[in-house]
Amino acid sequence: MHQRKKYYGIERHEHDDTTGFKENWYSEEWFETAEERDKVLAQREAGASDEPDAAEPNVTVSYRKIKLVTDD
Repeated sequence: MHQRKKYYGIERHEHDDTTGFKENWYSEEWFETAEERDKVLAQREAGASDEPDAAEPNVTVSYRKIKLVTDD
């Protein structure tokens, strides 16, 4: 019997607009529950981030909620 499993994630987009550097990065972080994901996301959006690049003046960091459903 197949059971669907849900994973809740944060897609992180970082854009560095430093002259002569201009790059973009994408990364994903996954959680077992939507509540856990939403708590981490709220902390990051409020500026209580442990991400060092978020403090750089030429770097913009944005987040998007994502969900993955698998058949296990």
